[in-house]
Amino acid sequence: MRAPLCSALALLALVGLSFGQPGLLTTNHGGDGTDGPFSPTANWTLDTDAQAVYNYTTVNIAAGVTVSVIGSNPIVIKSQGAVIIDGTIDCSGQVGGGSNNGTLGGAGGAAGPGGFAGGAGAGGIVCAGTNGQGPGGGIGGTDSMCLVGGGSFTDPVGGGGGGGNGTAGSPGGAPNAGTLPNVSGAGGAAQGCCPALPGSGGGGGGNDIDALTGAGNDGGAGGGGGGGKCTILSDGGVNISTTGVVRADGGAGGTSAGNGGGGGGGSGGSIMIAAPNILIDGLVSALGGAAGAATQGNCGCSPGGAGGDGCIELCGNLGGVGGTLPPAAVGGESVVLTPECPIACLWVNGNPGEAYGAALSLTCGPPLPTPFGPIVLNFADPMFQLTFPVNGLAPTVSGLSGVVGPNAKIGINLTNIIQPGTCVDIKIQAFTAGAAGLSGVSPPIRIALRF
Repeated sequence: MRAPLCSALALLALVGLSFGQPGLLTTNHGGDGTDGPFSPTANWTLDTDAQAVYNYTTVNIAAGVTVSVIGSNPIVIKSQGAVIIDGTIDCSGQVGGGSNNGTLGGAGGAAGPGGFAGGAGAGGIVCAGTNGQGPGGGIGGTDSMCLVGGGSFTDPVGGGGGGGNGTAGSPGGAPNAGTLPNVSGAGGAAQGCCPALPGSGGGGGGNDIDALTGAGNDGGAGGGGGGGKCTILSDGGVNISTTGVVRADGGAGGTSAGNGGGGGGGSGGSIMIAAPNILIDGLVSALGGAAGAATQGNCGCSPGGAGGDGCIELCGNLGGVGGTLPPAAVGGESVVLTPECPIACLWVNGNPGEAYGAALSLTCGPPLPTPFGPIVLNFADPMFQLTFPVNGLAPTVSGLSGVVGPNAKIGINLTNIIQPGTCVDIKIQAFTAGAAGLSGVSPPIRIALRF
């Protein structure tokens, strides 16, 4: 089946001619539907420790219904049909525990699915709050009189730093009474958005050490939990209405009502939505959690820092009048491969019985115009040469050539192959050919590797 296709490509390269109807690639983001339809009529909880990847036939979240996602693993929601969100899917981190005079430190806030918890506020005879968990965890605040005890009411006690993710977390604030030094924790470092990560926790607030016995000491507040990682993949489109919300926000830092430091906010998590068409009239949010306040205004206590924002990526044709916070990275129709979903298929449409072939390319070449749209693959790209005219990536990539029909399928299986931290976009185009030569060129589709 390769001979007429190769001949047609050679002719096209020489004279820019093509014939017939275009071939098209369609993707199967939506899994196998084994979990049936998902249409909760009351608030619902999904626990990723019990199940992390859901294969629905359709998803319909009614207005007023909140689907809360918890657990130590990121969540992947696949749907063969439409995903309609009139309610809320919440993958956010939780607020850090508060503190007061004469109490132990507040607990760190729990993370969203797959995210990292906030650090605990310091208490007892421990000076420094615990650092937030995760690669961008905020640093805990401490007490300027640590291991000394006593001192004045205005001796500084630091707040926890905010967790970092897509952007850096903010450091804890200055003491309310304005004295120095500032012993608040640093904000967590930015981790970037490629690949996107779940959120990291904010640092815990420092403990005001009045006595080395621990009696009467004033604990710090806990850091907020990082937002989780949420992936929604649909073959039938995603519609987020004016009342619909998808969020993976960081939890706010805990409030100190005494002399201890406030907690740092957890960082926002990450959200990826991939579907042929994505309509957002509501909100998609992965914002950092607010800084934990230190409300006793005349002491050396310090507020925490705000968490950094997370990451949002939209893979599909985008519409609607809603928005994303922070602004999303937007790409056209894409096949998305992640550690939780390392397998995907693309179906080739065209004139039945004709030969088809497909090739991959990391880079784009000068567009080669045809009546069916341009060929954008770079013929000199090593990946193009590795996949056309002979597939050198088999069996990882299969079905790069064949006959158009019900079983014309290109398979990709990256199970246990891609290293963590890989963030690559690959282009794929398909070509069909009949007896007269080239008969179709598909539009390019992005294969987004987000490991």
